[in-house]
Amino acid sequence: MRNALLTALLLLASACSPTGAISGRVIVGPGHEGLAVFAVLWERSVVPLDDGSTRVQLTALGQTSLGIATASGGTFDYQFFGLTKGVYVVGAYADKNDDRDITSDERFIDINRPIEIDPEDATKQRLARDLFVGVTAPGLSTVTGVLHMSSAAQRVPVELFALSGPLNDAGTTVVASLTPAPGTDVPFTLFNLPPGPLHLLAQADVGNDGDASNDLYALYAFNPITTVADRVTSGVDVWLDREAPEMGVLAGRLMFNAPLSTLKVQLLVLAAADAGAGATPVLRDDAAIEAIVSVDARSKLEVPFRIPSLRRGAHFLAAVLETTDADGSMHRTSRVYMVQETLTVVDTERPAGQEIAFSLGVGRCSGTIRVKGAPPALSSVAVFVLVPGPSTTPGQPGQPVIRDSQSIALMPNAGGEAQTSYQIFGLEDGTYDLALIPDLNGDGSYQSEYEAGRIFNGTPMRVTVLGGGRVGSDFDLTFSSP
Repeated sequence: MRNALLTALLLLASACSPTGAISGRVIVGPGHEGLAVFAVLWERSVVPLDDGSTRVQLTALGQTSLGIATASGGTFDYQFFGLTKGVYVVGAYADKNDDRDITSDERFIDINRPIEIDPEDATKQRLARDLFVGVTAPGLSTVTGVLHMSSAAQRVPVELFALSGPLNDAGTTVVASLTPAPGTDVPFTLFNLPPGPLHLLAQADVGNDGDASNDLYALYAFNPITTVADRVTSGVDVWLDREAPEMGVLAGRLMFNAPLSTLKVQLLVLAAADAGAGATPVLRDDAAIEAIVSVDARSKLEVPFRIPSLRRGAHFLAAVLETTDADGSMHRTSRVYMVQETLTVVDTERPAGQEIAFSLGVGRCSGTIRVKGAPPALSSVAVFVLVPGPSTTPGQPGQPVIRDSQSIALMPNAGGEAQTSYQIFGLEDGTYDLALIPDLNGDGSYQSEYEAGRIFNGTPMRVTVLGGGRVGSDFDLTFSSP
């Protein structure tokens, strides 16, 4: 009897606890006649990642059916109640596939305006939010255009995104997306866009496998688009795996010093910044990505590439290489090639660009690092791969050039001992000097130690990479007692 009474009291207390609610209207535009309209609720959380960054995660909590749209659309009331303290996102869609799934429908997810509910705070207990499907809300903007797709792109799932900034900006978010209709030249309309600069990106999921490294991409050649509140920006053409008339092309071949069966390559075209009259264009840290192409380089020594539909001008071409070992460990590297020629157009029927040859290495340097007597401030070391420089003084070595480096965290034990390993991937054939440099002052930088010549093991160890093979050496770093 006592346990039953306690349970009843707990249930009563739970039932009396205040909860929150989100309500509003779903306004549906014309062109959705006969489609069921749904409102959807997610809980929003921020998840920490291993690299120290975070990502936003949406957990679906449920959806509610609101009614059937007419030829002119319609307005539907919705409400989600019984909400506990937290941050939520609401959305709505017109179910054209009759599958009760928002993924491929005309939709609006208000992801950039999360709603904070706190049942104990009267100002945050019950909040209202209107949602717009197939029509743009007052104060927002619209973009219309045509997505031109190749036959290969049409055969796989495609999404068109409006981004808040360049693709390679860590702060960029998706502000809107849609699933285009099938076809080669598909009109599209992006609703409810914030006024200001936006970047458009189309992505085709090759293999329908969720692996972005082999997908087809298209960025609008004239990103960013500057939208204006309560206005429509029209005439936007996005070319996905197709060549646009009167635009430039980068074409050539990639050459590797060894074939790798697990090698994946993505080519990125980066905008070059004008350095002034007569000066060579420069690559800035914030250079926008203008194109991405996935290249099938598995088990190949040479592979052609072609990047169409680029705006004319100077560009940098970057290659990102990735390979996976038998134990599942992944290695990545990137290289940049300066395309100094201006992209040109021969005529409106046959765009042409500079034919280039881009040599890429897949060699590796690896080994073990053993440390003894580590000082308290030492938390990391770095292995530098140096290219010997030409000598300008007889009998004296030339100034080396840093080819690559890897920083490795250390966790010395109470006796100041630590052991770790290093592996640097992506080296062309040639002779290199390996240098080990500790971060002696704990500032996360090796600049002062490098400039002071604090290279351990005496002179750097010389290794030679041949045929994309693996070379390396172990390091024994011993600090003398004070």
